[in-house]
Amino acid sequence: MSHSLTATYAAPSTPSTPSKSFAHALPPCPSAPSTSEKTAYLSALRQSVVALQAEVNEFLTAKMEEEKAGASTAGGELHGGALSGGRDRDAEEEEEDGYGEEKVEE
Repeated sequence: MSHSLTATYAAPSTPSTPSKSFAHALPPCPSAPSTSEKTAYLSALRQSVVALQAEVNEFLTAKMEEEKAGASTAGGELHGGALSGGRDRDAEEEEEDGYGEEKVEE
């Protein structure tokens, strides 16, 4: 029986978007492994996790860029770092930096 490490992405906001699956094969683990066999298996598992995470991150970054591009064309054109009718990047970054913090009005 072959083992694999898998992850599946399903867009929560758009159920009509097809899900994306990621998989990495894992080496077989002996039924009574020695310490060195366990170590080798765990090393391979760790490498697969890192590779799978990189693949998922790359996919999600591309998906985010697609959504951003779609939002900018739907909401106006990009002008000097700001969407027309929207907020500029500085305000957006300030909001991200303060996320979860209580804002005190002066």
